[in-house]
Amino acid sequence: IQSVKLNGKPYANTYLLHRDIVAGGTLQLTMGPQPNKAFGAAAATRPKEVY
Repeated sequence: IQSVKLNGKPYANTYLLHRDIVAGGTLQLTMGPQPNKAFGAAAATRPKEVY
C-alpha cells in the first residue's frame, strides 16, 4: 500500500472504524511494486484496542 484515501481525503490509519463502514463511501488504495514502509509505522495510525 502506497497510500489510502477515504472519501477523497488522505487516510493514514491502518484500520477502519465501524461507523465509517456503515456510513458508506469510497475507499481508495494506491498500490505499488514496493511497500511504503512509512504507511502504518506511527503508533497513532494503529488501532488503540484489540477486541
